[in-house]
Amino acid sequence: MNSTVCEGEYPVIELSAEAKVKPLRTSEATFKLLEKFGYGETEVTIMITLDENDYVISAKIVSIGGRSTAIMSICDMMRSAIQEKASSIIVVHTHPGGDCTPSDSDEEFVNDLRLDCTVLGIELVDSLIISNGKFQSMFAKRIAMVKTARTYLGMVFGSLSYLGVLMQEVAGVVLSIFVIWCYIAVSNGQSLPPLDSGVATILFLYPLSWVVKTLGRFFETIVVE
Repeated sequence: MNSTVCEGEYPVIELSAEAKVKPLRTSEATFKLLEKFGYGETEVTIMITLDENDYVISAKIVSIGGRSTAIMSICDMMRSAIQEKASSIIVVHTHPGGDCTPSDSDEEFVNDLRLDCTVLGIELVDSLIISNGKFQSMFAKRIAMVKTARTYLGMVFGSLSYLGVLMQEVAGVVLSIFVIWCYIAVSNGQSLPPLDSGVATILFLYPLSWVVKTLGRFFETIVVE
């Protein structure tokens, strides 16, 4: 695997005074803070700890690996964050070669780290991959995927709601015609028109259309929120 976990006290990265006097709240700001590490030949993983107001407490190198792998100890990372009384953390790691696409192992690690952070009451704010002057936020990618999925679901449920409205209008017209037909028949002393399966099905469309419209609007609202 050709990678090692930094043992003992994690090496602390010296940050400028400016970096500690303003909150760290964007992926771009985090990238600018650690951009120089993205030009190395090996994977380096850095953990930034933040206080309750998003001010940087420290930035530490938690792992130095090979060209394509790096092993990190979540337990040691959490211990360090707790000792610093961090409210949240940001994890940054490098990809030598210029490709910022997260690997399966990157995704697995972030998922495990997020779970442990949740248990300990520490927020995992972001996970960045940086390489050769570029970066990618794994969280921003997930948010974009969720937004895309919500857009498509919104379109589906919006169409369902529109279909319900059309069904309701058609069923309302048919119901009105059937009621008028019954009224004319009774007024002329004739028997009521037969309620065959076709007419019954059309009449059933009215309550069904109301259900379709209501469900469509309900789920559309949930997706949008």
